[in-house]
Amino acid sequence: MGTAHLLTQAETEAIRRPIGEARTFPRRAFTAADFFALEQECIVERNWLAACFADELAHVGDAMPIDVCGLPIFVVKGSDGRIRAFHNVCAYDGCPVVTAPVKQAADLRVAYHGWRYDLEGRLIDAPYWAGPPGNGLPAVPMQHRDLKGIACDVSLGVVFVSAGSRSPDFSSYIGSFEELLHEFDLDDLGTATDESGQIDVFESVLATNWKTFADNDCLNILHESFTHAMYAASPEIPRVGPDGTPKFEVVSTGNVFGFSYAESDVTATYPPIDLPHIGRNSRPERGFFLQSYPNLSVAVMDTLIAPVIQFPEAPDRTRVRGATLVRKQAATSDYAPRRRAADELFAQAAEEDAAVMEAIQRSRRSPARDRGFYAPFWDEPQYLFANRILDDLLADGTA
Repeated sequence: MGTAHLLTQAETEAIRRPIGEARTFPRRAFTAADFFALEQECIVERNWLAACFADELAHVGDAMPIDVCGLPIFVVKGSDGRIRAFHNVCAYDGCPVVTAPVKQAADLRVAYHGWRYDLEGRLIDAPYWAGPPGNGLPAVPMQHRDLKGIACDVSLGVVFVSAGSRSPDFSSYIGSFEELLHEFDLDDLGTATDESGQIDVFESVLATNWKTFADNDCLNILHESFTHAMYAASPEIPRVGPDGTPKFEVVSTGNVFGFSYAESDVTATYPPIDLPHIGRNSRPERGFFLQSYPNLSVAVMDTLIAPVIQFPEAPDRTRVRGATLVRKQAATSDYAPRRRAADELFAQAAEEDAAVMEAIQRSRRSPARDRGFYAPFWDEPQYLFANRILDDLLADGTA
């Protein structure tokens, strides 16, 4: 599928103009099934995708199925402690290998015909496949035995996968993100657990386009004062100094877009969070709201990091999964009461944002607003993110 019949030359040129003259993607980019399908194809082919949280695979034999940007995969912790990813399909019958999360499995058994794989994706049994009872493994052609692996790596407590042939190597992909957070001790982070000791991961499905979610969650600065009660009550909002200069810095480095701010500028905005700071040597002086292209948004504060993975499921439906990363010592259930202020902060913000994002998606049915425009003072992160998406859509030169 090419881009030419989905974006006109005029629309493409309008997205590329300087921010003061630029226009957003047209309405159909948020509502049309064919546009959504092209996005998924281009994004999967050219990028590393956030898939799950590493601590969800705490033990050898833990595995979970994931549909990431339309691609059915599963991740598993092998007998060597390494997390691997595979296409979630058995070569013989097309059945998913993993249909639900499993814990500490010795091997993985396909429900349809009983083929069994070890935790490294090797076929170890094909019962009755050759006819008589017993192990039919020797009769299975070698080229059909093992599962098809997917490149997999971990950073910031998140498992990333790459199934495309045009993705960069992982160090090139994630390097700019890790360098941006060089003040933070990323090696001493753990995913927070609830009072029962379970990994505390929230999941929700929003009736909105994935680009709208990315825009709202970590790119859009101006909406804070109007959408969120906490910000509206703060004397430090909007993020503008007395002389009219912004009290934020736009972030655009590699695959990361968003903004940073001085922690000293929000002491009357965010409630105190009684947790150890996560600085490498001292308490970090800056916080961040970042979108790691394409499907991971991350709020970074001096005591915690809150990643949210986006799973586009339809033009008007996005599933999200989020967690909270803190010092490993503070990730235990003993610290759950002390994390409550942060949990309540993010829960309230998520509820307020969801109402707006879903309302925006409903309004896209109206022909009154086909393409939006930007406020140059505030909207550079959204503008840069839109152009990054366009880069992928035009990469084959089809428009």
